[in-house]
Amino acid sequence: MDDWHDTPPTTQGGDLHWIWAPYAIYQKIDRLFDVEAFESGDGFLCAQAALSTLETFISLVYLYKAHVSKTSSAPLFGFSAAITTLFKTILFVSMEVFCGYCSTGHNSRQDFLKYWAVPNGIWLLFDFLIVLRLGSDILASLWVAARAEASAKKK
Repeated sequence: MDDWHDTPPTTQGGDLHWIWAPYAIYQKIDRLFDVEAFESGDGFLCAQAALSTLETFISLVYLYKAHVSKTSSAPLFGFSAAITTLFKTILFVSMEVFCGYCSTGHNSRQDFLKYWAVPNGIWLLFDFLIVLRLGSDILASLWVAARAEASAKKK
C-alpha cells in the first residue's frame, strides 16, 4: 500500500476540506468513493448520494415529528429512515463481497479492518438496533389499536 498516511488531507478539496479530513482517508480505503470513480462517470456514487439525501430528509422529518410536533407517526418515519440506511449499508458490504473486494482489496488487512470492516460493522449493528427498537414501538402500537378495536366490537 502506498504511504498515504503521511499525505496531509488539505492538499485537495479547497479551504473547507479540513471538515472532511476523515473522508480523505476513507476514499483511499474504498475506491468506490474516490474522485476517480466520480470522474469516470460511475453512476453508483451519484445514485447513492441521491438516496442519502432522501434518507436524511426522512430522518429530519422523524426528528421533527418525534421532538417538535410529538406526533404518533414519528416511529414510522424513523423506522423508514433506519431501514433505508441498514439496507444501503448491506448493499455496500454485499457489493464488496460479490465483486471480490474490487474497491477495497488494495488495502492491508489492518487498514481494511480498521477503516472499512469495523466502521461498517458498527454502522450495521446500530442501524439494526434502531430498526428493532422502532419496529417494536410500531408493533406495540398496532397491538394496542387491535385490542382497542376488538374491545369496541364486543360492546
